Amino acid sequence: MSDRTAVLHLRASRFVGGPERQLLHYADLDKTSPYRTFIGSFVGDGEGTQLLAAAAELGIATTRFSSNPWKAVGELSRFLRENQISIVTTHGYKADIVAALACHGTVPIAVFLRGWTGENVTVRMYELAARVSHRAAARIVCLSPALATSVRKASGPADKVRVVPNAAGPLALSQEERALLRDDLRSMLQIPANAVLIGSAGRLSPEKGVEVFLRAILQIHEAIPNSFFVVCGSGVQELQLRKQAAELKIEAFLRFTGFLEPFPRSVAGFDILVNPSLTEGIPNVVLEALSAGVPVVATAVGGVPDLAYCSEMITLVPASDPDAIASATIRVHRQPRRQRVALAPSFTWAEQEDALLRLYDEILGRPYPLKAAPLQGFDRDALPLISVVIPVRNEGHHIGSVLKDLMSQDYPSQQFEILVADGESTDNTRAVVDELAKTSAVPIRLLPNPYRLSSAGRNVGVRMAKGEVIVFVDGHCAIRNRRMLRDISGILQVTLADCLSRPQPLESKTFLGRVIAVVRAHRLGHGPGSNIYFSSESYVDPTSSGAIYRREVFDRIGLYDEQFDACEDVEFNHRVKQAGMLSYTSERLSVAYEARTSFRGLWKQLSRYGQGRRRLVRKHPDAGSLAQLIPALFVLGIVLTIAAASAVPATRWLAAAGAASYLLAIVCASAAIGYREGFFVGVVSPIVFSIIHLSLGFGWWAEVLSGPPMADPNITDDEKRRTKVHNRRRAAGAN
Repeated sequence: MSDRTAVLHLRASRFVGGPERQLLHYADLDKTSPYRTFIGSFVGDGEGTQLLAAAAELGIATTRFSSNPWKAVGELSRFLRENQISIVTTHGYKADIVAALACHGTVPIAVFLRGWTGENVTVRMYELAARVSHRAAARIVCLSPALATSVRKASGPADKVRVVPNAAGPLALSQEERALLRDDLRSMLQIPANAVLIGSAGRLSPEKGVEVFLRAILQIHEAIPNSFFVVCGSGVQELQLRKQAAELKIEAFLRFTGFLEPFPRSVAGFDILVNPSLTEGIPNVVLEALSAGVPVVATAVGGVPDLAYCSEMITLVPASDPDAIASATIRVHRQPRRQRVALAPSFTWAEQEDALLRLYDEILGRPYPLKAAPLQGFDRDALPLISVVIPVRNEGHHIGSVLKDLMSQDYPSQQFEILVADGESTDNTRAVVDELAKTSAVPIRLLPNPYRLSSAGRNVGVRMAKGEVIVFVDGHCAIRNRRMLRDISGILQVTLADCLSRPQPLESKTFLGRVIAVVRAHRLGHGPGSNIYFSSESYVDPTSSGAIYRREVFDRIGLYDEQFDACEDVEFNHRVKQAGMLSYTSERLSVAYEARTSFRGLWKQLSRYGQGRRRLVRKHPDAGSLAQLIPALFVLGIVLTIAAASAVPATRWLAAAGAASYLLAIVCASAAIGYREGFFVGVVSPIVFSIIHLSLGFGWWAEVLSGPPMADPNITDDEKRRTKVHNRRRAAGAN
């Protein structure tokens, strides 16, 4: 028997699609590696045979197991013993469950996550069981850095999560071969030889969003009359999609083909590939289209933005938006044909092989450090001028570290500026800024903000900013990503967004500050519609976390409302949303904020937020939501219950039941927090939950009772005209 370490890849499969092609490449590693690979599949009723046949053609050792999962458990246990398997990798919920039962902790399992379909109740039950089985896995492997970030946030043991990227190699085709493939594909589809062929490919199931693509087709065809469309693949939605095509009256220029084999060559005959998925890892069809030099219009979900930062051939659009797909596809068609470029190193076969071998080494404890798959930054020669605006008041303890984080950015110093709008600080804030400005290669300007409010400070910064892009940060935050400004540039160019949102996690070095940070990140500690702790790559509602803007945004909707001394950013972002502007969020833009470190400080902060929320709803009634009202109703309920219990003793049981229900909810949430973060954190958490809910509700009612804000007599009519003057100057090019 070979002395090479044995690895088994296990997958349930009915055909050789994108995941199977990736798996075959895992197994076809350099024969000089210390690992020998088996591919196993479940065989029965057409299942598994195509994958095993494809593996055998490549000279890869194969094994088959019963399609009955209970029989497969015993068969797999025997196979592991007889072949001295050292690692099992699983691909899909059936493989996950069978391997977890068969290995019994004796053989380490690496679970490869390839997304959940949830296409029916039975599948959802199996997927839930698979998630439970992942607790026994040695490693959880994701296909992209973005997916890994999402899994780390949602699935608990972040130390188990690793990245082995999906990959592809360049498709070496001559011009003659490309022309022949193009002609053959059009002949097979029975469409004109000069047709512009636009297609999607993949499993026909809800998460792939093909119905959204179909709704975009008529609009594209009207703009490109010689266009034809193809949907490649099969699945549970096929009959539904065919019916939808008939209802949309697009059948004359649409073809359903089933799976095109071999797809990596067939896609070379496309003019544009559309990937309309609602959820993704790193889609194989996009990799294969890029390898064939075919431009791609893709939704910004999962790991697709990672690819877009590495290739100019991808145009990103929001998910579930047929109009965006249509306009982007038309735009791509009308652009000059872009030069074909190789895939970035992060997504090549060599990088995948390196990541896979290092994963094996780590699981077995071999002395090779894990090398995370590098994420390529989207780097342009033409970087925009960026203005970073920091409204502050009495931030002497923190402002120095914020400025140093910005001064150390990997961005040309002549291409950004820092504007500190000081609200008449009474500590050493101004002295710290002045001292750093003397030695900084980046221009730092200290601006007066006589009205002291953050909203006024933001406006001061916007008026004085020279940049094409304006970024807001606070005086008590930390910027961990030294490439944040470069990432801002790249994301704006890739997504065409007007506004960028960002996660703003809380952190603290003190015990109480850490408890407050953890509780405020909990779903009971902040609004369910908030993106402030959202850590994916996607288009989003900007309301809660928009912080980066193109200059044109201010030209269109004006400046911040200086009647707000809290939630001024939420009010401004609501206007961004009302104007129909695109907003995008990214983990790369994350900025960590210092949590309050005392109960009193937390109360003051959140009662101001409660006032700001009420003021927001007064100005924009459509901004109201039940989530905003709950703290106010909570406080009102306490007052009414106490009054009723005092007046009518028989109602005291109702008050007791309400109090018990609330206490049960926050105690359960605190117990979960304590399990993750430590016993004492869980003990203090109920107090923090109570302060959050009471202070938000108190602030709301304080604003209701105080009535609409009165104009500040110090601001004068001149200040009221500033926004209009600003817009006129910008429109006339005065700035």
